[in-house]
Amino acid sequence: MFMFIYGVTFTCGSGTVPCVLFAEIFSPEIKSVAIIIEFEWFMVCSFIVLFIYNPLVTAVGLGPVFYFFAVACFFSVIFCFFFLPETKGLTVDVIQTLFEKRNIRRR
Repeated sequence: MFMFIYGVTFTCGSGTVPCVLFAEIFSPEIKSVAIIIEFEWFMVCSFIVLFIYNPLVTAVGLGPVFYFFAVACFFSVIFCFFFLPETKGLTVDVIQTLFEKRNIRRR
């Protein structure tokens, strides 16, 4: 039952974040290619998680596997909080300048 609830909440919640984010940050000229690459990467990562799940459960048990995935999710939240700018209500040009300013500061 919990796996079903996870599937539904992931699809309605954080599973859509990459699609929305890529739709906002890329200019219309390259948006379709960027979304295709993002979706392929999303599917490859999902395949890797599904591929390593059973061997990990066999090797270390069910609890540590879920702790490992929970830690990975926690670090992704921290990354998003500190490195992704707020794009609500901004145009593509303004969003592009937000990312340009971050790149200039790091050089």
